[in-house]
Amino acid sequence: MPDAWAASTRARHPGQREAFLGYCEMEGVREDMRLPASEMLLCGYVAYLSGSMSGKAVRDKVNGVKAWHLLLNATWKGGEMLELALRGAQNNTPASSRQKKRPPITLEMLCMLVAKLRRDAMDAAIFYAACTAFYGQLRLGELLPASVKIERFDNSRNPCGRDIEVLNHHGSYALHLPYTKVAKGVGEEAVLTAQDGLICPVRALLQHLKLNAIGKDTPLASYIRGDGVRVALTSNVLLRRCNEVWAAEGLPRYTGHSFRIGGTTHLLLCGINPDVVRAAGRWSSSSFLRYWRAVPMLATLHIERRCGKLRRQDVRARKKLRKLARPQA
Repeated sequence: MPDAWAASTRARHPGQREAFLGYCEMEGVREDMRLPASEMLLCGYVAYLSGSMSGKAVRDKVNGVKAWHLLLNATWKGGEMLELALRGAQNNTPASSRQKKRPPITLEMLCMLVAKLRRDAMDAAIFYAACTAFYGQLRLGELLPASVKIERFDNSRNPCGRDIEVLNHHGSYALHLPYTKVAKGVGEEAVLTAQDGLICPVRALLQHLKLNAIGKDTPLASYIRGDGVRVALTSNVLLRRCNEVWAAEGLPRYTGHSFRIGGTTHLLLCGINPDVVRAAGRWSSSSFLRYWRAVPMLATLHIERRCGKLRRQDVRARKKLRKLARPQA
């Protein structure tokens, strides 16, 4: 059963359990009343935490207590009352705990990047990863391994050369992601389509494959150093290189998720149907809306296009009616 949770989530469970037991100790709750915990006790714990941290952090702590119950086959008594308490904690999130929206990477920033990168193997890998994360709407962890050491690479977690496949005669490629946040080990497919101009994920991919001699079993996110040793490209290396370039242009520091939301925003601004963008980015509907950037511009663009189409249809219909209404000679 522990494998039902991601490793990073499991690592938080012991601390979450101890925090709950510490609250019980402080409140004088008898040991036999702590497991299983009554819904009233759980609501009291939420009320104690509420206002001191974000609602998401409170829910995370309660989920850790729930996991403790499930692992010990104890009845979980959280219900509607607990859910209402958690909603209240969300509403009581202090201003200091509210995260600012992460700014998106833009096409202009990728142009800055390509202008400053060297024409060597490492920067070819950097540019491939940046373009792929942007146009593929990827989370960096789905594309890049955690360690630079090739011997630690796990092809069940990150793609290798065999996971790239030509999709059609237009030159588009499918990238198989062996492990994703939502599908887990089932994996999902990302699509890379050829673009006009300097910033093209397909061209960046092909250049990277050639310069870094990527074979079928070679980690896709890897490059050959100057000393001839192959190393994996990690998110830390990618972000450090990108932020070096952008900082020199006076831009703030960007995080890995900025590629995903930047790619999504760019495709929407290009007028791509939002349903197509959501499907291609493997977004859930709620997350998709939460991570939209430049919403007023996007809404205006799509409404104007839709209304413009309707206006054109109306003009054609009126012309047809006038033609039919003319008296026949």
